[in-house]
Amino acid sequence: MTPARPLVGVGVLVEDGELRGAVILDIDGFRRYNRLYGHDKGDDLLRRLAHLAQSVFRRAGDQVGRIAADRFAVIAPDMDYEEALAQAEQMRKRVLESAIKFGDPAHGGRVTISCGVTTLLPEKVYRPYQVFERAVLAMQLAKKRGGNSVRGDRADRDPSKLAATAGGSASANRRN
Repeated sequence: MTPARPLVGVGVLVEDGELRGAVILDIDGFRRYNRLYGHDKGDDLLRRLAHLAQSVFRRAGDQVGRIAADRFAVIAPDMDYEEALAQAEQMRKRVLESAIKFGDPAHGGRVTISCGVTTLLPEKVYRPYQVFERAVLAMQLAKKRGGNSVRGDRADRDPSKLAATAGGSASANRRN
């Protein structure tokens, strides 16, 4: 499997009128990991997580790309909200099951990720930044809950309400 690549045609994400899921994956404490183990180990971790993400998000058309130092985005065609949440949760569990050592007690001795999920409604028009903004906001709320969790934002909700809510439905907030 090839390493994660830049996302191609993000404009297509919002212009073709299909339902799409977007997931943001962020490595909890990555800067600390880099300081503890060095940049070579940090790069190895990024490659390992890219491979894990590609093994979880492997349907035809799914795209996994690195969008920041410790962050990946997944664009998944024809993926509804519940499926996007389930896939993000599967990814979170796969990272835990990998038991990648992390000597920082704040992270329970192993690498974890936080995920933000959103979906697009085919009948609405979006700008690419709006999609990522919603998924990033959901991911940030997952981190505020202590990390190692999945947080979702339904496309049919007002995005300002996501920021105002710390709770949410059980299906939108997952953590083990």
